[in-house]
Amino acid sequence: MANLVGVTLPHLVEMGALLSDAAAIAFFREHGLLSSNRLCSHCNVAMVEKKRKCLDKVAWRCPVCSAELLRGSGVIGGPGHIVAIDESVIAKRGRGANAQARPVKQQWIFGGVDLTTGQCFMRFVDRRNASTLLPLILSRLFHLYGSPVCTNLVHFAQKILPRVGPKSCLEIRQGGETRSGIYRIQPVQSTPPFKVYCDLESAGGGWTLVASIHENDIQGRCTRGDKWSSENGNYENSSRTSSGNWENSNTFGEVESATSDDYKNPAYFSLQASDVMIWHVPNDVNISQLSSNATMKYYTSSGFLRNYGGTFKSLFRNYFPLIPMSTDFNITSMVLGFNQSQSAIRSAIPDFHVYRYYYDYYGDTHNYINDGGSDMFDYYGNRLRYRIDNRYYEDVTYNRMYSAPVHLLAASSHPFNAMMWISNEERAASTIRFEVYGNAGADGDGITVANSGFTNLENFHLQFHYNCIYGANDPSIANVFYYISNDADWNSVPPSSFTWYSSSNTDHYSTEVQANGRPRFILMGYMLLSK
Repeated sequence: MANLVGVTLPHLVEMGALLSDAAAIAFFREHGLLSSNRLCSHCNVAMVEKKRKCLDKVAWRCPVCSAELLRGSGVIGGPGHIVAIDESVIAKRGRGANAQARPVKQQWIFGGVDLTTGQCFMRFVDRRNASTLLPLILSRLFHLYGSPVCTNLVHFAQKILPRVGPKSCLEIRQGGETRSGIYRIQPVQSTPPFKVYCDLESAGGGWTLVASIHENDIQGRCTRGDKWSSENGNYENSSRTSSGNWENSNTFGEVESATSDDYKNPAYFSLQASDVMIWHVPNDVNISQLSSNATMKYYTSSGFLRNYGGTFKSLFRNYFPLIPMSTDFNITSMVLGFNQSQSAIRSAIPDFHVYRYYYDYYGDTHNYINDGGSDMFDYYGNRLRYRIDNRYYEDVTYNRMYSAPVHLLAASSHPFNAMMWISNEERAASTIRFEVYGNAGADGDGITVANSGFTNLENFHLQFHYNCIYGANDPSIANVFYYISNDADWNSVPPSSFTWYSSSNTDHYSTEVQANGRPRFILMGYMLLSK
């Protein structure tokens, strides 16, 4: 201000009157009377000074808010909020050679502002008629279900009240909107509008995101938190039948977090559609960048979904129900199938010893072989039990079906055969043990031999361990344990290790195998061979 000493207010006024607007602004800035920069009151970002072409004046513009105003795809309004909407026209006049003004094409704009939060939107529109503006109003506002709407657009009043929202993203696209993002739709009038992501660009646009399937543990697969396939997906109360969230009207998740959590909105079961599009998108991508980050996009164009009820719910519920693989394993069928091969197994072992089974003292339970014939056992031979983690051992009764916590059936066939299906779907159990023990008829004579191995057949992997007592004057006792996994067909997670312990005692014997590492969907088995 030192260089203004002696300059009075009348002098400044007189000087300003002699200068153009731009020169006056420059003069006042040079002397510190006007700021050379301004911050946006909304986002606190430095604004840009733009000189107007038609006038010798300048205006301030925020580069962030102005871009967001046109690009923004959010929904404004909400319970307790008041929203104001209006339209306006922008026009300019150029001067021809004859110095007469000539009109230039008008540009209509339409926008709204949430008077509570300050959030707003603006769109360039071709015209101000109802068919153009109404889809924007209905997709951008909570209106009837959340916010009072203040407008002087009287000609819309009668059209807004009886109708609530666009039925789909396709309807929004047909209304002229071309920017993908979050909108509100209402497929049926009996339910309030809800937010969805609309892809208005791919394959002609008009695609509605109805669901996302997000894997929270690629190693665990279908573990706790997976709403489509675990207990959070209603399978816990339906024994994992096909009546889960693929086929019902449950909703979960939020559209903004569709890439970080499972998501399903009411359009899944209420929006009538004809075709399907599927995207592959990395985890945790921002919803605004969903399309640009998709690694794969593929879609149908035949209108096939109309033939299956028009919704995903109808498709999976009425035509293609999802059957969880291996979770409802029929262990009885497996044992019966094995028993159909028992004659072939006996034929492969020269002089196979057909042992005799013995009922316990109560006469109604088969759980051991007392002698087996020819002093194969002394008493209490071939007793089975299993154990999960640190729980108590569970004794196994022959020919009794066990359904929890494992599916198990031990058949008094020749050879003796026991199969145990390990679901362990949540992979909560770390270790499963299977043991056979008893008193051998060898009474300390003879010798023992043990070995392990594995084999593969197509998608099946089998690992086994056996322990054999032989060389005495009694029938031999060969205990064979195994597990089978199938990654492709059973979705198995095989044990990280299959360990075993076998006693070298030919009098009181015991053989135990142990599946470690939280195995899932595997078959453990035991077979008794003798000659």
